[in-house]
Amino acid sequence: MKTDSVQATLCQERKKDPIEMLHSGQLIKVCAPMVRYSKLAFRTLVRKYCCDLCYTPMIVAADFVRSVKARDSEFTTNRGDCPLIVQFAANDARLLSDAARIVCPYANGIDINCGCPQRWAMAEGYGACLINKPELVRDMVKQVRNQVENPRFSVSIKIRIHDDLTKTVDLCRKAEATGVSWITVHGRTTEERHQPVHYDAIKMIKENVSVPIIANGDIRSLKEAENVWQITGTDGVMAARGLLANPAMFAGYEETPLKCIWDWADIALELGTPFMCFHQHLMYMMEKITSRQEKRIFNALSSTSAVLDYLTDHYGIVISSVPDVEKFPPETTSVSVCPGPSRAPATELFREASVCPSASRPPSAAKPTPPASCTRGSPPVASETPSPSDPGRPGSERPRAWPASRIRRRSLNVSLFRCEEKTMTIQWVAVASFLYAEIGLILIFCLPFIPPQRWQKIFSFSVWGKIATFWNKAFLTIIVLLIVLFLDAVREVRKYSTTPALEKSTTNRPGAYEHSQMKLFRSQRNLYISGFSLFFWLVLRRLVTLITQLAKELSNKNVLKIQADNTNKAAKKFMEENEKLKWILKSQDKDGGHILEAENKKLVEDQEKLKSELKKTSDALFKAQNDVMSMKVQSERLSKEYDRLLKEHSELQNCLDKGNKKGQKILNSEKYMTGQHFLMIHIGLIVVTSKYLIMFQI
Repeated sequence: MKTDSVQATLCQERKKDPIEMLHSGQLIKVCAPMVRYSKLAFRTLVRKYCCDLCYTPMIVAADFVRSVKARDSEFTTNRGDCPLIVQFAANDARLLSDAARIVCPYANGIDINCGCPQRWAMAEGYGACLINKPELVRDMVKQVRNQVENPRFSVSIKIRIHDDLTKTVDLCRKAEATGVSWITVHGRTTEERHQPVHYDAIKMIKENVSVPIIANGDIRSLKEAENVWQITGTDGVMAARGLLANPAMFAGYEETPLKCIWDWADIALELGTPFMCFHQHLMYMMEKITSRQEKRIFNALSSTSAVLDYLTDHYGIVISSVPDVEKFPPETTSVSVCPGPSRAPATELFREASVCPSASRPPSAAKPTPPASCTRGSPPVASETPSPSDPGRPGSERPRAWPASRIRRRSLNVSLFRCEEKTMTIQWVAVASFLYAEIGLILIFCLPFIPPQRWQKIFSFSVWGKIATFWNKAFLTIIVLLIVLFLDAVREVRKYSTTPALEKSTTNRPGAYEHSQMKLFRSQRNLYISGFSLFFWLVLRRLVTLITQLAKELSNKNVLKIQADNTNKAAKKFMEENEKLKWILKSQDKDGGHILEAENKKLVEDQEKLKSELKKTSDALFKAQNDVMSMKVQSERLSKEYDRLLKEHSELQNCLDKGNKKGQKILNSEKYMTGQHFLMIHIGLIVVTSKYLIMFQI
């Protein structure tokens, strides 16, 4: 919603040349290229709050050149959207030059993305991998310069730094020699994400080249932007996430003002911004000004009407109507270069290569003027305090109203969305009820004052015995049903999450986009219900098993406890008896002590007697051993003598046989007597020796 005076001012802004702005010596504030976010509606909003230069989201040049659909959806602008830089991702000089020729009538220049660190981009040869290919960057810049006839059409590059800064400086010098208009430097390497920004590297690059340099990285307030500008000596600063959270950042606001939220609602609804983009931007803007509970409620809203109702209830905006969908089609279906609602397809615009005249605008309610702080570098002057002359403030006398031309959409869609939010099919009502029943049972099972033994008694009822026969089949059947419902919900989510079908239907039916979003919300809700039902069903089965096992363990524990108590009692009894016995023994020690001493004395005396007798016996034994030795010697002598006598006897016997009978008789008688005498002596010695031996053995 823009007045004619604002419209004229925005149209005059197209005369600004970004190259001249960057050579002005003042701080140039730039909105960074952000995929899905830095589109026409958001660029229009940040321009109201002192943003000097805006970039489009990154567009793949090959798709942009080859696909009419890509041109219609990716690039949308109007007369007030200036100065504007279109950022392309490219790895081919010819395709980039063709894309530059297409957007040349509607933009002030193009930018080559040489800094995107995402894997898919680098795998395709786009983004940060180009900082290692200076020859390819040089060819793309030269090709665009040769193909685009407008000499004021800028060609810039956006890069990240190398680990070795000399490579980055060399890349920038080569780009300068090629003819780039300026260079945007993000002060991180390709591998770094949330690490501190190397502003010293940006300063070093600025000191080694003469083309303008724009510093980028972690700029979240106007004060930080001015500090970075002073530290690095660059010609401008670029912000991305800081502007998402606070589009009024460059106007000096520390947090998103309420007026900025109102302006975003006006601009987004007027330009037909899709609900997802509209809602996401509001979530970023309101992050710092809402509580956690409010964030949960707001983030769960699923339609534009619900968001507008929330803003009305919480921020005092009285919404009497909503813009007409047929008159204000969504942004992604067409491209317009006019500030008014009259729009034309991108193909016709590119074919004509001309700027269409300004169209008449619908009547609009009074709107607060932009902050007086939009003078470059100055702090905000306008107060946020509502006044009676400002009908857009919550404290004004007259409530803020939306234009009367927006009544159709309210009457067509609000009741439909609210009815759809409340409807739910019978099967999902049953699944949701089953989910609540599961949660209730789990909570009951987890009650601390009901012990597991009580649950075991309940489970042992005869009713459960009858149910147990069908329990396993029922359990598996419910699991199969829940899995089927879960897969069906996944299919629905994937169906309504895709955009081609949505883009076809948004131009034919009013509210088709929000209708599909409501379908997506319902399918996601069904997905959560079925998924949690399946999860809690498995948890419930496991919980019953664990309760049963715990009850058995507790019963076993009680039995063991009883046995341990009985054992402890028996041990205690034995200890008491042992103490009694010790006491009795101690009492008897006094009387029996004398008796024991007398007995011990007697035993000692007997021991002494035995020792003396043992000594005598040992002496006698020693003497007997000596006698035995002497007798042994004598017996050996006698045995030798006996052997000699036997020999002589045998000789005499032989002589007796050979000699004369007489002489031999005499001789034999003498010798016989002598032999008999010696034989008797020898036998006597043997007998004596044997007696001594027998005595020794005894």
